[in-house]
Amino acid sequence: MSPPAPHFIAMEARFGALNYQPLGVILSRGESVWLWDTQGNRYLDWMRRPGQSTISAEPDPFSHM
Repeated sequence: MSPPAPHFIAMEARFGALNYQPLGVILSRGESVWLWDTQGNRYLDWMRRPGQSTISAEPDPFSHM
């Protein structure tokens, strides 16, 4: 069983990078470009595409939009 959500929020506040505002959700799983939170809501991950690392020297895949 996973620790409760407040545990993860406290861990991010203590150890997380401060260069982005927290999302306000706890992401529990991901599949390809889709992410789900602990409430079952689905989100599109615009930070990367399948097979690409979030930290990458590749051009933005959505720059043509």
